[in-house]
Amino acid sequence: MASKVTAQTVHNDSMEYTSVNLEKEDQTFLRLKDTAQKHLSTFINELARHGKDYHKIRFIVKSDFVQNGSHEHMWSRIFEYKNGVFTGVFIDSAFTVKNIKMGDKVSIKKKN
Repeated sequence: MASKVTAQTVHNDSMEYTSVNLEKEDQTFLRLKDTAQKHLSTFINELARHGKDYHKIRFIVKSDFVQNGSHEHMWSRIFEYKNGVFTGVFIDSAFTVKNIKMGDKVSIKKKN
């Protein structure tokens, strides 16, 4: 199933961002997610080794944020992994989901 570009566009300084809606079973997205999940142990190990060196190295994850049945996959900067949960801050700009803003603290389950 093909993805389609929506009419949602945000202008920030001199940049223009356009959201993309994917079908629920978009095969390209699902393959990329499977690849990320397959290598997640490497990410977690490197985060444990270098996560405190946040001035030189940044660890980011893309995860699903939900509000009133609307879903957006957005980026968060991660500082720690403990007991199956990543903690960090939200670093993206939401189009649909409005219950989160840049700089908010986030907790993201490993499976997500």
